[in-house]
Amino acid sequence: MKQRQEEGKEVSRWRLMAEIREKTIDPALRKVITLKIITWNVRGLQSERLRKKKVLFLQKLDYDILCLQELRLKTKEDIEELIKLWGPSHSVVSIGEDSADGVGFFFKNTHVNIIKKRDIIPGRLLLVDCHYGGQKFRLINKMRHLLECGFNTVLCGDFNMVTEENDRIASTIFKESREGKLLTQICNDASLRDLYRILNPQTIHFTRFDSFSKTRIDRIYISSEIVALRYNDFVTDFSDHKVVRATILCGTDPPSTNWKLNTTLYV
Repeated sequence: MKQRQEEGKEVSRWRLMAEIREKTIDPALRKVITLKIITWNVRGLQSERLRKKKVLFLQKLDYDILCLQELRLKTKEDIEELIKLWGPSHSVVSIGEDSADGVGFFFKNTHVNIIKKRDIIPGRLLLVDCHYGGQKFRLINKMRHLLECGFNTVLCGDFNMVTEENDRIASTIFKESREGKLLTQICNDASLRDLYRILNPQTIHFTRFDSFSKTRIDRIYISSEIVALRYNDFVTDFSDHKVVRATILCGTDPPSTNWKLNTTLYV
């Protein structure tokens, strides 16, 4: 609890510094940028009718980078149709063999330079290195599998697990799973922080709901050099998962050393 209180003070300090920088630094020289990131389990884009409705809905949202899970597309033709529907903005999609597979990154504008794309686990774990707004990012979109990470890092997706009792509302007694413990350990080792918990240290909250429980399994993790500014989520008619959106501040130099997890141990 004390650590979270200290993190809250640090967030307030960074917000003040960001406001000062925004007012005093020449826009042409700014390296500090704010990004709005959304992660959402869309529960399928395989239906042409629903695909058009969901894409239209998503394009109207306020975001810079969109991370989607459970696209449920099966062929390259499906991907081409989705990208064509999305328009000229950059998008990176990975599909797999299982019925619920499919993850992707979608950018709001075309000012993105994709450096590297890796299908670590096709349809489940997608890694993209890119330049965006003068910053270098590693974006990781995952579902239920674990990852590797490096410089300015944003990890987001449907994790299908909780890591503490405040992550859920249920009648059963909380017991942290092996996967939950592993996720916590990996994030600690890689200096990745749960963005929601930085801003809301003690709040009980959820992003997915059914008749038995409510859980916060849709998350955004950020590396230590990124500052969490805002978080919000909302319900839609398209999915039992909320749309999760966050605003982050980037502008400090990332660490020069990288950390890597051998993901083959967990496949």
